[in-house]
Amino acid sequence: MKATPLIAFLLLLLLAAGCAHTPGGIAASTVPIDGREYMVLGPAKATSTAVYLFNFIPVSGSSSLRDAKNAAIRRQNADALIDVTAESYSQFWIIFSKNTIMVEGTAIRFMDGGRSGGGQRSAGRSGSGRAPAERPREPTDPNESMDW
Repeated sequence: MKATPLIAFLLLLLLAAGCAHTPGGIAASTVPIDGREYMVLGPAKATSTAVYLFNFIPVSGSSSLRDAKNAAIRRQNADALIDVTAESYSQFWIIFSKNTIMVEGTAIRFMDGGRSGGGQRSAGRSGSGRAPAERPREPTDPNESMDW
């Protein structure tokens, strides 16, 4: 009889924890690349993680798609990503939770140095591709979202 409340409490604790994986979106690129030359730098991957106390009080980090995307671009010293995918992982524990966003793609660098326009691509250049017309402006407000 005395074990029944303990078993019920343990079952409630078990139900209070869990995890989730959410496949994110897929995008052709993080910036328009029509008509521009670019060089493929290689695969790029980055994560952005936030930890919350009681599932709503931020303790550390930021689980922002923009932060993960920018980190992947910076790691390769690139201008943009192509063939981009994003996923979200969440872990929920009794006292804290953790949200992680992972961005993967192929890092590229524009041959025109990031200027709008573009030029003619050299024939036979390996690792190069044809890309989009003008580079979008960077946000001036850190809370402004970048659509991609």
